[in-house]
This record gives sequence, structure tokens and C-alpha cells, in this order.
Amino acid sequence: MAGLLPARWLLATPPRPPLGTSARPQDDQDDNELGPGPGPNAPSASDGRSSSPFPSDLQAQNLNLNPRKRHAEDMGQYADQVSRKLRLAPEAQEELKNFSQLSGPQQSVWIAARMLDTKTQVSALVPAESVYHMPIGLEGHVDKTSFLALIDHKAPNYVNKANSPKARVLAYLEKHPSWGLTVQVKHDKSKFDVISLRVRDKLTAFRNLIKSAIEESLGTARDPLEVLAPGEATRVDAIDIVTLCQRILAIGAKVAPDVKVSMEMAARVAYLRFHYQTQVDAGRPKAPRFWSDVDTGLTEIRTTATGGSAEGMTRLFSRALNDDLVMYGPVGLDYLVDVSPAGLD
Repeated sequence: MAGLLPARWLLATPPRPPLGTSARPQDDQDDNELGPGPGPNAPSASDGRSSSPFPSDLQAQNLNLNPRKRHAEDMGQYADQVSRKLRLAPEAQEELKNFSQLSGPQQSVWIAARMLDTKTQVSALVPAESVYHMPIGLEGHVDKTSFLALIDHKAPNYVNKANSPKARVLAYLEKHPSWGLTVQVKHDKSKFDVISLRVRDKLTAFRNLIKSAIEESLGTARDPLEVLAPGEATRVDAIDIVTLCQRILAIGAKVAPDVKVSMEMAARVAYLRFHYQTQVDAGRPKAPRFWSDVDTGLTEIRTTATGGSAEGMTRLFSRALNDDLVMYGPVGLDYLVDVSPAGLD
């Protein structure tokens, strides 16, 4: 019985294609399954025309382009933009641009090197020393000793560096290490500087207040033609020497409340007021060289006027006190004899 299909179709070996035709590759068959092939006017590979939609010159450029070079150029431009935005210094801009040209591994090594260098620099830094806070007890002794150094009737000077009040105060504090200025503290510069600075500041403050008290005590000169009654002061509204000494002690009452006016203190304050009055009479109302002139006078007293003898110095200061009583007003001094003078031992 004849089948519906030709017998040759049923053979195991496919028949040869008919003459005049060629077998198409399997790929072409697959293409045909996807859709019709190119039309008769489509360019072939042999007609010299390209199937690319881009111009031939652009294709050539793309073929010759180095991707790594293009990336470096882009990163360099970006580095310039960042530098301008952050307003980096010229040398920093150049360093950032060079960094942007490195490959990823190179940048990692560069960053690691930078971190190690920073670590080395930080380790080399000297840590800031902690601020020394002077004990309250030591502060009190500094303040009291500074005040006593200025009202001491034996004070060799008030501002001169030779045997200065500051040196005397520090030496006195060292004699009492239980107050806080121990040998260890003295040799610790950071701590000793704090103590020394407080001594300096306290001496300056007390000197200024004592000078102001003397200035306010002067009063005004009387008419030279005015006839004075016996014992009447030659200046009007002046403050007597004992009251002036009490006002000076009031300056340090908080740190040295037990100090009282003594005969020795009255004589020394009279000497100080003499120098202030001398500068005022010379046309210097604020006595700008007051303390230095006082020191110069003390040096002269020790070296020339008295030859350094205790008797000679006592006699000279007694005269200064007597003149003060005449100029600024008489006041009883007998009770001062029994008062022990204050000062540094």
C-alpha cells in the first residue's frame, strides 16, 4: 500500500540536494526561523560598505583609544575640581592630582604609607603637661608672705632684682616646706613657675594698693604765708602716719589679720611717703618712678648715709618720721613702742 509520503523521505540517509542547489548551513536555517533575511538591496560583506551605524572615522578613534589613559585624564580633571572646591594649596593640588593617576593597588599602598607617617609624627609629639593647681593652703601662705615682704621695715628694696621681694618671698616659703613648696615642687619647673607667677602678681597688686593709699594721704599744701598754730600740720586734709599705716594694713587684712602698726612700720611708711611727696613736688603727680626711687634711696642709706650701721639707719628713719608728723599732722606714738614689728623672719 502506497504511503502518503514519498518513500525517499522515509530513508535513514537524507537524499542529496538536487543539482543547481547547495545545502545551507544550520546557522542560516536558524536565522530563517527568526525572520526573513536581508532584502536584495542589503549591502553584502563584499561590497565595501560597513553595516555599523557610526561613521567610519569615529570607529577608527574608538579602536585606537587607550581606556587606561582616558580614565587617568578623567580622574585628573576630577582632582582639579575637588582641589578648587576645597581651595587646596598649590602643592596639595599637585599631590592630589598625582594620587588620582595611580592604580587602585598603588593608591592603597600610598594611603598606608601616609597613615604610618602620621602615626610616627603623632608619637613624636610631646603630650601637653597637666596644669598645676596650687593647693589652697599654699596660696594663702604665698599671699600673706608677699604682703609681709612689703611692710617689712627691714626690706632692702621693693622692685630691684638684686635681693628682690619675689626672691625673698620664695626663699621664705622654701624654709617652710610643710606649706607646699617642697624640694620636689621647686625642681618641677611647671609647678614652680605657677607659684613664682602668683608671688609676682601678688607683690604687684599689693604695691599698687600701698602706693594708692599713700597718694590719697597727702592732702594739699597750705598757703606759705599762712600762720600755723603750734602742732598744726603744714598740709590740709592730710592723713596722719598711724592712720595711713592702718589703711595699709587693711589692704592685707584678709591674709594677715593679726598684724598691728609698730614704731618701725610707721618710720618706714614715713620714708615711703617722703619719696612720693618729693615726686609730686617735682611735677610728677602720679610718681611714676616711685618704687625705683625708693630703692635708690635705700641703697644710698645703706652705703653712704649710714655706712650700713643699724644705729645710723634707725636715726635716719626716726628723722623721716618726725618730719612726717610735722607735715601731715601730729599723732601719739608712745603705745607703738611695745608692738613687735611684722615682716619676714
